Amino acid sequence: MKTNPFIVLLIAAASFTSIHAQVSKQVLLKLQPGETILTSESCVEITAQGNSLYVVTQQGSNVYVYEGSQRKGPFKSFDAARIKNCGSYNNDACAVYEAEDSEIQEFISSADDGKMAIKFNGKSYGPYKFIKELFVSNDKSTFVATVASDDMKFFIVTPEGTIKPASGSVHSVSVSRSHKKFIALEKENEGVDPSLMNADFSNMTTEQLMKMAKEMEEKQKNAGEPKAYVYTNGGKKFGPYPVGSVSDNNPAFCKTGGDNWYMVLDNVLYINGLKVKEFNDISPSACNVWISADGKRWMVSDYDKMVFSDGSKYSAPIKISTENKEGKTILKWVSFENEKELISYSREL
Repeated sequence: MKTNPFIVLLIAAASFTSIHAQVSKQVLLKLQPGETILTSESCVEITAQGNSLYVVTQQGSNVYVYEGSQRKGPFKSFDAARIKNCGSYNNDACAVYEAEDSEIQEFISSADDGKMAIKFNGKSYGPYKFIKELFVSNDKSTFVATVASDDMKFFIVTPEGTIKPASGSVHSVSVSRSHKKFIALEKENEGVDPSLMNADFSNMTTEQLMKMAKEMEEKQKNAGEPKAYVYTNGGKKFGPYPVGSVSDNNPAFCKTGGDNWYMVLDNVLYINGLKVKEFNDISPSACNVWISADGKRWMVSDYDKMVFSDGSKYSAPIKISTENKEGKTILKWVSFENEKELISYSREL
């Protein structure tokens, strides 16, 4: 049977629509010829109710101020224009989720010898030399803790079990918004050997100190370049990674990404430890990666452009925000395009 070419076109159009999310676009402002936006003096706020603009521009030696749809000027100086302070409007929105400190005193007990234990839902965990970090979920159903043993080895404790990095070192721990997932960053062969924390240097001779220093130098040399590993729930281990490529917020959880963690190494995006995308024309940082709650879709940006997982590209955002609507994550942003237009966009992540 001969296929109707019109039907083929309809099917192709439907497939394209399902791949690329619907985008809302609105031109907020058009500049005059030769006029440029002074971003550090301008205030752009994106809210669920709408966008608020206070835009300062320069055209030749003249200064102009756009407030809403009204253009004021020309002014000969910033003082004459009475430029207002933007306050927190110009703070960059970072995608990294950072859990707030928990009120932990009710979950910790101390013994006469100074050791500490975690008391949680009728169970006791410990004792430990001390508790470095403790994150408790809002519903108090679970926790994640970093603790130290008597020999100053650090490990992670959860109600499901204990994870002990081979090096005895935990550089940092992050938890997802639900606190049900965590990532612990281990850096091997870097910094002070934990065993030195208990060493009594006051009773050592100069020869003993020199010998110890030489042994430590030899140990460091044989260990090779420092390596980093990531531990997650159940003791799953990822790596090794170059120490210089990771940090306290890379790997991280995303404000929109649910229990999915991610990291950016050498312009490569990883989600839950798996390589997702290698970028050749963009250099994202962890702050500029937004992930959907199921971890299947993403958006990354840098100073030049922003790219979505469906392949669509836009100019880099001047300002970006997120909104949860009917179980969906909506990205809203404002970009300056064509050297004359300030445009507002909105689309599902």
